[in-house]
Amino acid sequence: MIQDANSRSFWTGFVGGWAAYCGLLLTFELGAQPGVLRPVLMAVVNTLPHATVAAIIALYRRRLLRPEWSTARTLGVHAVVGLAYAVTASALLIVVTEATGLRTGEMADLTPWMQFFMITLSGLVLYVIFIGFLMWSESVRRVQESYEAAAREAVLRAEAEARALRAQFNPHFVFNTLHSLMLLVRADPAAAERAIEDVATLIRFASIVQRRDLDTVPLAKELEVARRYVDLEQLRLEERLRVEWRIDLDPARFSIPAFSLQTLVENAIKHGIEPQVGGGSVVV
Repeated sequence: MIQDANSRSFWTGFVGGWAAYCGLLLTFELGAQPGVLRPVLMAVVNTLPHATVAAIIALYRRRLLRPEWSTARTLGVHAVVGLAYAVTASALLIVVTEATGLRTGEMADLTPWMQFFMITLSGLVLYVIFIGFLMWSESVRRVQESYEAAAREAVLRAEAEARALRAQFNPHFVFNTLHSLMLLVRADPAAAERAIEDVATLIRFASIVQRRDLDTVPLAKELEVARRYVDLEQLRLEERLRVEWRIDLDPARFSIPAFSLQTLVENAIKHGIEPQVGGGSVVV
């Protein structure tokens, strides 16, 4: 898509640039000759040969603007191509003006070789301007392509991270909760039953997320998962774990990556609460 847009922008700029050049020639011719038709024809005739050869070069612009080329090679290639452009456009211009008789007064007074030299010299100047436009256009294209590649990479990385979160939830969850349940079944069967219900809810949620390959889930559901996880962790850490919930918005209106909140809570407990003898507080 970006390449198509770049191509349209390039050719729009190409046509616009040569139209501006033709308009500049027309301004000079209108000031030097009476009438309108002949100055218009002269401006068009003096523009078309240069624009035609430039269009042919533009079709191969990416072969002439290689970022891997050295400066010396780039200058050498464009010196040859620029000279070929100027000579070819000059020869075409002389043939057309001789055939139509649409020559400027200054050129009519010069010998054919001097005409060729002057037109070739002006062609070299036009090529320098033209190649500057090509280089600018290619730079814009490469920058846009790099942005597009970076955006694709960011999306792929986010998807990979989401898959990793979903994949790593079950091992952490099963290991921690099974250990707590083993201790709880004999000590407090009622609490163990509630904990088993929490475990079932979390496993069911994890199964749905993995089966449907969900990247995001409603914030309300993510909060429920986090609360269930906290309840299970409190069975293990007891009074050492204190959690404060501050929900100042409507969770039903928002979606977040699956297990992202639970993972944050898990990391806070694992790295912030467990190492402390007296425990601590987690604010969500």
